[in-house]
Amino acid sequence: MKVARQFEAILIHQMFKAMRQTVHKSDLLNSFSLEQYETMLDEEIANEMAAHRGIGLADTLYYQLSRLEEAANPKDVPVTSHQTQEVNSNE
Repeated sequence: MKVARQFEAILIHQMFKAMRQTVHKSDLLNSFSLEQYETMLDEEIANEMAAHRGIGLADTLYYQLSRLEEAANPKDVPVTSHQTQEVNSNE
């Protein structure tokens, strides 16, 4: 689940980055330092959002991957009556 939340945080951060690019920047406050601060702020907000269920992507991703893993590695394979008869006849 941790990796799914980290992936969600990266996606949210990319979304914030794309959203910031659509906003017109004033020459008065535009600087390299401000861009760095905004990047760090967006990253932290994305991490906090993902840690607190974010947009729900991590939960969905984890659920889907868990289902795939269970399908690939079944734990309780039902025993058929034919297999039961073979075990009983070998005893």
